[in-house]
Amino acid sequence: MDKEIDYLLTKADLSNYTDNFKQIGVAKVEHFLDVDDETLERDIGLTKIQSRRLRRFFAQIQGESKKRGTSSEGVTSASAPKKRKKAILSFGRSGQLQVLRNDSAPEKKPWEKYLLPNPHTERLKFYNSVVLQIYESSFVSKQAGFKQYLLEQQQMRWQLNTKIKALSDKENNLLRNENCAKTSRSSCQAWMDVRAVVMSRSVSPP
Repeated sequence: MDKEIDYLLTKADLSNYTDNFKQIGVAKVEHFLDVDDETLERDIGLTKIQSRRLRRFFAQIQGESKKRGTSSEGVTSASAPKKRKKAILSFGRSGQLQVLRNDSAPEKKPWEKYLLPNPHTERLKFYNSVVLQIYESSFVSKQAGFKQYLLEQQQMRWQLNTKIKALSDKENNLLRNENCAKTSRSSCQAWMDVRAVVMSRSVSPP
């Protein structure tokens, strides 16, 4: 885990929650930007007071990093090594020499920056699964307010999905019980038919 997030949790007197943060994929300070209060309380186990205290210290660390001219990882922007792009030379159909760039890593799509890093719970996985759909339908109209809108949509859809699943499970249980009841009635009727035959034979004259 990143040293600065250890420092953050220690400063907020929450170092005993380090493993909980690891489990939801928060390994660096910048990952904390993608963690909402609901996740802090439900998946990490923090109280509302602890969540507010953690956010306050996080804001302080961000301010300190900006004053030092460093990123959240403590690397100065001037000294941070830039990725060199590889160039491939090729002759085109016209015979002219062409330079084809070959980046070492594929460029991320715009919506991918809203994905939660290393989600380890079903809820966080669900959050990531709906990002693209929400981005395509609402980003243009929301723009600056999209991140907050995305969080609201993720929470609402998760709650709805949870309720639908609960109703589906309840329906399946009812159907299963009904089938069991039908089976029991059929078995009971068959037993009564056999008993009636046996009784009729026992009372009939030889």
